Amino acid sequence: QSESARRRFDAQDVYVPWTLNPSAQQKSVAGTARVDSDAASVKAAPVVFQRYYHVFVKGELEALVRDAAGPAASITASGYDRDNWYLIARKA
Repeated sequence: QSESARRRFDAQDVYVPWTLNPSAQQKSVAGTARVDSDAASVKAAPVVFQRYYHVFVKGELEALVRDAAGPAASITASGYDRDNWYLIARKA
């Protein structure tokens, strides 16, 4: 975790809130049940799920890719963004 992180995580494996987009909710409801026109016009309250999230430490993601792919992949970029580490790899 970086000093500039917006969130603070107590562990590497955590659950974080994920809010379902209200328009996706309406599509889901409209596709599975008859919707009363008055009920459809009322904004639905957002539905929040807890989703699994792994917070990588510096170098962990690169090591996982190297262990899994070996010389078959090359890491073209890596960095820290949105409170976690990322990388871009290319199949050799």
